[in-house]
Amino acid sequence: MLQAPNTTDVNTKYGSVVSVADTLLGDDTGEIRLVGWRDQSSSVNNLKVGDRIKVIGAFASSGLEGKIELTLKPYSSVLKVN
Repeated sequence: MLQAPNTTDVNTKYGSVVSVADTLLGDDTGEIRLVGWRDQSSSVNNLKVGDRIKVIGAFASSGLEGKIELTLKPYSSVLKVN
């Protein structure tokens, strides 16, 4: 993990407020943004800079900046690796 998680509250089009957390992951091949919405935001918030992780069941899509990002789904998991 390359940067500390960033958490924000977002107003949805349905009028509810949900938590969104994101961070930057990287390895020898490049960098990618990891995003967790609602309950999955805590999975991102529990990470620290320098943690080695394995992300299972994330969805890859084009983000706001046009770059590919990983979005956690309700069935996704983030595991710390030694």
